[in-house]
Amino acid sequence: MKQLLRLIALAAVSTLCFAEPGTVTKASELRRSPAIDASVVSKVADKARVEIVSTQGGWIEVKTADGKSGWLRLMSVAPLEAK
Repeated sequence: MKQLLRLIALAAVSTLCFAEPGTVTKASELRRSPAIDASVVSKVADKARVEIVSTQGGWIEVKTADGKSGWLRLMSVAPLEAK
């Protein structure tokens, strides 16, 4: 039983360690938190590559190629298909 719990915990942690690649579908403002009135960290160009970190409601947390982290509207990012 302990081994099963360790495996479940390891699987949960490992999914948090790997970001999924994505593409911005339209130029957007990268926000500090998942709210429309949150301060803008920077602007992200259309078709920019990002790493998808997590989602929360209608928001998606990303990291940009230049290392900036923040939140975009969920509909502004598409996951890249695995090849």
